[in-house]
Amino acid sequence: MLVWLDYLRLSEMRRREARREAGLLIHEHGENAVQVVRAKIADPARSTSRSELRLTLWYVRDLLAARRKRQQTRRTSRS
Repeated sequence: MLVWLDYLRLSEMRRREARREAGLLIHEHGENAVQVVRAKIADPARSTSRSELRLTLWYVRDLLAARRKRQQTRRTSRS
């Protein structure tokens, strides 16, 4: 049971870290953040695991979609 709780805590920390990293990448690179994460995944000398980078890529896509949706809502509400 304790092992399961440790696993859940670790996976929660990984998700939180991936979301934070995704936010930073979007802040730095904007729409190009997806290409930056893909380049990191393709790099054989990477220091981060592929699974963590895939999770970051998922969050980058999610945050960019939310950002686009928010911008569309602002445009339509001004009209």
